[in-house]
Amino acid sequence: MYRDALALQRNALTLYWDALALQGIAKFNSLRINEMLY
Repeated sequence: MYRDALALQRNALTLYWDALALQGIAKFNSLRINEMLY
């Protein structure tokens, strides 16, 4: 039971960091697109 909770927590952390990375990439891409447009 305890091990399952740890595994779930690790999965949640991984998803969280993936989301943060995707957010950073999206912001970076939109900045570059803005630079290209103007």
